[in-house]
Amino acid sequence: MANSERKNTVGFVGLGMMGAPMAGNVVKHYPTVVYDIDRAKNQLLADKGAQVATGAANVAQRASTLISM
Repeated sequence: MANSERKNTVGFVGLGMMGAPMAGNVVKHYPTVVYDIDRAKNQLLADKGAQVATGAANVAQRASTLISM
């Protein structure tokens, strides 16, 4: 991923009780990449426009800001 694509991207690892609502708000304003071990939670955020990563390390590679819940 090019640095320009990564520059304003926010990453979330963990889409539970706190992570999912936070990521849901962030995806409205910034490119967002997410990952949770529960694929259904990933899909809920993908439906809102987030990109889904293959794992936590992949989120870190694709985002300039990383939030872990």
